[in-house]
Amino acid sequence: MTGEGSGRRSAVTREAVEAALVETVATEHSIVAAFLFGSLAHGTAGPLSDVDVGLLISDPRERGAVSERTMDALCRRLRTSRVDVVSLADAPPPLRYRVVRDGSLVACRDRAAVERFVVEAVLQYLDFKPLRDRAFARMRQAVLESP
Repeated sequence: MTGEGSGRRSAVTREAVEAALVETVATEHSIVAAFLFGSLAHGTAGPLSDVDVGLLISDPRERGAVSERTMDALCRRLRTSRVDVVSLADAPPPLRYRVVRDGSLVACRDRAAVERFVVEAVLQYLDFKPLRDRAFARMRQAVLESP
């Protein structure tokens, strides 16, 4: 989900995002954990970079609503519309793996749930990596052989 409210674009700091995320998670009791990932987590964010947040949400029926409320709250607190929030349970394996590998855990209510998520994300990614690699190799070869 991307917040596209006012179209305001401003650079935000990692510290500001982490503080806003901790405040937001405190009011959303179904959020088990919140990760910051992407360029802001890597320290490579520029003035037009967005804020990438991944959430572990306890109630599957609430994932969409909680993600939306979290995005809205972060947009307000950070005074930017450039916020992307994803429910990690619904994210594709490569994204889940990238969050685990490169992201930063900002808020956590249940360490055991986070550990289960990390193990599951890595194992699922590794299970599908050979298939994905073969598919990309075939696509690359097809592109190279096309006239």
